[in-house]
Amino acid sequence: MVLIFAIYNALTIPFEQAFEPAFINSLLFKIFDSIVDFVFVADIILGFFTSVTNKKGTESVDSTEIYEVYTSQFRFYADVLSVFGMSIFAQISSFFRAFGFFKLLRVFRLNGMIAKANIDEGTKALVNLLKLILYLLLYLHIVGCYMWIATGYNAPK
Repeated sequence: MVLIFAIYNALTIPFEQAFEPAFINSLLFKIFDSIVDFVFVADIILGFFTSVTNKKGTESVDSTEIYEVYTSQFRFYADVLSVFGMSIFAQISSFFRAFGFFKLLRVFRLNGMIAKANIDEGTKALVNLLKLILYLLLYLHIVGCYMWIATGYNAPK
């Protein structure tokens, strides 16, 4: 579910920035967007209660080790910074909208999910290929949306 919401963010954030469609101001969209944001906040909190693989390669449920491993990952800091991009903070100041771009980094969770998956190597290779295609499509989507913004600045008025 978290990965689906991450893909949703990767598609909607550039689209919102580039085209500013009217539906983003609808109540239903704002409610759904807030639900997505709160799911990620819950994911950050639950990360402190999940077992981790320690340096010895064994599973650990020690809260100190969980804290050290979880907070040493880039994912943790990207998730925390993306919380400031939530619509609640963006309504306070437009400065916080920039933090919304950290939401795009959530898609890279797919790497860890594939690496830890208990599937054979052939299937893992196919899933990695599909992952690369997804990343390429998301990259093209993001570039296309921001090229639309860039060309709009130079358009005759």
